[in-house]
Amino acid sequence: MTIRALFFVLGAAVSAAVIVIFLAGTERQATDQERDKAREAAFARLSADRHTIDRIEFFGWNADSGSAGIVIRGNRGSDYHISWQVTEPTNGQVLAQGREMVSLGPGRRTVVIGLKRGAIIAAYREKVLKDAGGVKVDEAFHLAATAEPALNPEESAALPPREVQNLAIGQSSLRSGVGIDLHFSFQLPAAPAVRTD
Repeated sequence: MTIRALFFVLGAAVSAAVIVIFLAGTERQATDQERDKAREAAFARLSADRHTIDRIEFFGWNADSGSAGIVIRGNRGSDYHISWQVTEPTNGQVLAQGREMVSLGPGRRTVVIGLKRGAIIAAYREKVLKDAGGVKVDEAFHLAATAEPALNPEESAALPPREVQNLAIGQSSLRSGVGIDLHFSFQLPAAPAVRTD
C-alpha cells in the first residue's frame, strides 16, 4: 500500500467517524428537543387543569374563634398544598399562619381555616409593639392564601426543570394566590410596671 493510498484510507476513516459523531449528535439533539416539547406540553396541561383560588370568604368571629373559606376550583384531581398567613400592614410581620395538604377532585371546593383572634392580637403585641401596651389598634390586617399542586415524582420528572425549581422556591406559575383584608380593632392594656425592689 502506498502512502497515498494510506492517506486516502485514513481520510475516509476520519470522514466516516466525523459523520457518525455528527449523526449521533443530531439524533441526541432531536431526542432532547422531543423531551423538551413533551415537558412543555405536560406543563401546559397541568397549568390548564390545576386548581386556583377564586377568593377568600371571611365568615366572622365567634368570641375568640374565627374562620375563613378558601374557595378553590379546577379540573385536576390530586393533592394540593394550601398555605395561609395573616400579616400586619406596616412591616408585613406574620401574625398567624398554617399549611395543610388537601385532596381536591375536579370542580369547586371551599377549604375552611380556623383563626384565633387572641393569638393574632398577642403576636401583634409581641412582634410589632415589642410587648408594649396602652394603645388602641384599628387596622386592616391581611389574610393571604396560596394553593399549589403536590406533584408526585412522575409528574415532577415530566415538567421542565425550571418549573420544578420554581415550585420549590414558591415562584411557579402553578401556584395560585389571593388575599383579603381583615379589619381589627382592639385595645391593648398598658404593660404592668416591673418591680425593682
